[in-house]
Amino acid sequence: MHIILVDLQLAPLNFDWDKGNERKSEEKHQILNIEAESTFRDLDRLILISNRSREVRFLCIGTSFLKRILTSYFLVRDGKVRIIGTRVAREKEKELYCKSK
Repeated sequence: MHIILVDLQLAPLNFDWDKGNERKSEEKHQILNIEAESTFRDLDRLILISNRSREVRFLCIGTSFLKRILTSYFLVRDGKVRIIGTRVAREKEKELYCKSK
């Protein structure tokens, strides 16, 4: 995993859900959009650049209001966060997140 930490200014924090992705995380991973959004408010969150796409995408690893460590893939469009998908963080992501606190 290539890791590039990003200081991405996300204030004010506004979300824009694409119709195709709006229910994806809930259906695949039982994560509601409101829980996914809450990880962006985690003051210890990590923002990384994803190298798995031609388009510039980011990862947010953070603790949700339900105290789960989640990873969200997202884009920033017109100043809004567009979450593509969210899942429970993988072990390596959890380790990286916990070490960075």
